[in-house]
Amino acid sequence: MNFILLSILVPIVTGSLLWLIPGKLKKVKGTITLGISLLLFYYTFQIFKLPNAKMVYTSFGNTVISGFLTFNVDHLSKLIVLFIGFFGSMISMYSIKFVENSDKFKGYYTKFLFTLSASLGAVLSDNLITLTLFWGFLGLTLYRFLRGSDKKTTAAAKKSFILIGASDSILILGIGFLWLKTGTLLMSGMSLTLSGTAAVIGFLSLLIASLTKAGAFPVHTWLPDYAEAAPSPISALLPASLDKLLGIYFLARICMNIFILNNWAKMLLLIIGAV
Repeated sequence: MNFILLSILVPIVTGSLLWLIPGKLKKVKGTITLGISLLLFYYTFQIFKLPNAKMVYTSFGNTVISGFLTFNVDHLSKLIVLFIGFFGSMISMYSIKFVENSDKFKGYYTKFLFTLSASLGAVLSDNLITLTLFWGFLGLTLYRFLRGSDKKTTAAAKKSFILIGASDSILILGIGFLWLKTGTLLMSGMSLTLSGTAAVIGFLSLLIASLTKAGAFPVHTWLPDYAEAAPSPISALLPASLDKLLGIYFLARICMNIFILNNWAKMLLLIIGAV
C-alpha cells in the first residue's frame, strides 16, 4: 500500500467532500475530520517505519521538472511526518467542541485537512518545485483561516499573507539560482559549497523562506499578530505546530543536504539564533 500518496490524497479528497456538507452539521464534519486525522496518523506511522529511500512516481523526461513527484523518505522527513500526524489528530479532536460553539469557522474542516495534506507533501517532496507548490498552498490556507472574521483578524491575515508570499517569491528566486548551479531540482542531488554568487544567493533566499515560515527573527513580525487574532485551534494548528515545524524542517534540510556550510554561514545562523 502506498502510504505516501494516500497521506496526501486522502485529506484532499475528504476535505473537498466536506465542503459539500451543510455548515450546520458541524459535529458530523468534525467527526469525519477526526476519523481522517487518526487515519493520517496511522499512515504517518507506517511511513515512519519505511526504510530510507527516494521514490519517483512520475517523470517528464529530460526537462526542468524531471522527477516532479519524487519523494524522499529519510530519518528527518519521517520524524517530521510523524509529528504532523500526531499534531493533526490531537488538534482535530480538540477542534470539535470549539468549532461547534462558534460561528467563525466557515469551511474550517476543509481547510484543516488541506493544510495537513500540504504539510505532508512539503516534508516528503524531494523536488524543489513540488515543495514550493505545497509550501505556497500553506500560505494560502493560513490566510483563509482568518480572513473575513473582523477587521483585526483580516489585518493579521493580510500581514501574514504578504510576508509569507514575499518569502515564497524569494524562495522561487533561490531555486532558480540553484538549478542554474546544479542542473537539478532534487534536494537529494545537491551538496553545494557556498562559493560563487549563485550558491550564496540560493542559500540566502532559501534561508529567508525557512525563517519566515518558522516565524523566526528577523522575519517574525507576522506571528504575534496572527497568534493574537486566531482562535485557539488555528493558533495551535499553524504557528504553534505545522508552520513552525515546517520552517525548522526546511532550515535543517538546507543545512544538512542542500549546502555544505562554511564558517561565515555558520556564524550567520548562530547570530540569528542568538538574537
